[in-house]
Amino acid sequence: VVVAFCFNRKQHAISVALKQSGLKSANVSGTAAVKCCGKESSGLGMITLVTGETDGVHRNKVFLGDQSLVLEEVKCHGKLAAKKRKRKDDKEEAPDEKEPCGPVKWLDVHHNFEWFASFEVSQPEKMWINQLESSRNVVVQLHAVAGLGGADK
Repeated sequence: VVVAFCFNRKQHAISVALKQSGLKSANVSGTAAVKCCGKESSGLGMITLVTGETDGVHRNKVFLGDQSLVLEEVKCHGKLAAKKRKRKDDKEEAPDEKEPCGPVKWLDVHHNFEWFASFEVSQPEKMWINQLESSRNVVVQLHAVAGLGGADK
C-alpha cells in the first residue's frame, strides 16, 4: 500500500490517496472476505490514518477493502498560523517557506500489522523529522527512521 497526501486550504482538509497492489489471488480472496464480512461488521479492510497536527495527534478511519485506489478527504483539526505583516526593516531577512501541508506536521498509517504485507508513506523529509521528534509511539518513530533512510535514495 502506498499513501500520499496534499493539503487543501479551501476545505481545510488533506486529500489522501491510498494505492493497493498485490497478487491477483490476494485480490480475489480480499474481495471474497469483504463480501462475506461486509464493510461495517468486522473492521476488515479498515486502516487508521494518524495525522500529527499543530494541536495534537488525530486518528481517522478509512475503508480500503479490496479497492486498488482510494481517495479520501480527511478534515484537519489544527489551525493555520495567521499571516504576519512585514515591516520595512525586515526586508533583509529571508522570507519563511510556505507550508504546503498547512497544520499537518506528519502522517502515518496504523493497521495493527494484521493484514498489510508492507506500506509506504510519501511525505517530505521535514515531515519525517517532525514525526520522529514529536511522536511518543515507538512504532511511528521507527516508520520515520525508515522514511528518512529512504529519503536519501
